[in-house]
Amino acid sequence: MIKGIGVDLASISETKDAIDGDPVFERYAFTQRERSYARSRGKAEEHFAVMLALKEAVTKALAPAAGKDVFDTKDIEVLHTAAGAPFVADTPSFSAFLAAHGIESVHVSATHEGEYACGIAVAEGPADNL
Repeated sequence: MIKGIGVDLASISETKDAIDGDPVFERYAFTQRERSYARSRGKAEEHFAVMLALKEAVTKALAPAAGKDVFDTKDIEVLHTAAGAPFVADTPSFSAFLAAHGIESVHVSATHEGEYACGIAVAEGPADNL
């Protein structure tokens, strides 16, 4: 059963400006594996913007189940398959958060074109008893 859906739009130029203007932002917002992935590709700012949009989309998808509970968005680690498809890594802290809130899986997809990157996330869990 779908527990939440989230979508986010990130400006590629604003993401680039944030990273270029404050080196701490990149280390704060992205894990080492995310930074390595983006930096190993051409136009790193596009990859950073996609990951930022996905992290925000996941946060929004989890909001209905999480209520007032919060988590560090750095716990949402966006990795990629060999084919380049994004997925949310199964880290211990993120998995614990999902389990505590009845979420079994989170699916993501993203795109970028021109100035913007878009991320969408769907959180799934067991059907509620009606």
